[in-house]
Amino acid sequence: MVSVPAGEINALEIISNFQSTITVFGFTRSFPGQQILWFAEGVGLVKNHVDRGEDGGLILELVEFDIP
Repeated sequence: MVSVPAGEINALEIISNFQSTITVFGFTRSFPGQQILWFAEGVGLVKNHVDRGEDGGLILELVEFDIP
């Protein structure tokens, strides 16, 4: 179960870890991160949480949906 503004939804959780590297003006910096995705059957992606450690993160959540 995952809690989003659209309600409590039974969802599949997928966790992936990554390493990002950026080079600007010859200076290279790498940092680890983690992305967690929640998918609900018949709805699709209901939540996306990207954690980039010290650089902050991003959370996207489903606000509402309608199944015709």
